[in-house]
Amino acid sequence: PDLGLTIPAKLASCMACRKPLLVSITGEGARAAAESGGALVSPACDAAALAENLRILAAETPAARAAMGDKAYAYYETHYRREALLHELEAFIL
Repeated sequence: PDLGLTIPAKLASCMACRKPLLVSITGEGARAAAESGGALVSPACDAAALAENLRILAAETPAARAAMGDKAYAYYETHYRREALLHELEAFIL
């Protein structure tokens, strides 16, 4: 259960690549990926849902996939860049 409370660092790294994400995860990682608007999210260990999301992503136009990548990158910029994190930490401390 504790693993669901964390967001894997690789999720932020993938968002920084400005590509649409195909994510199979639960918990906070799933929430962040879905909230970004740049990912298709399926529950961890749900192969059928992952396969369906892969079919959906493959059927998207290049422009739609690029737009998803842009959304993922925008989420990364807002939530995971070092400067943004330091501002949040500073606000929390003060």
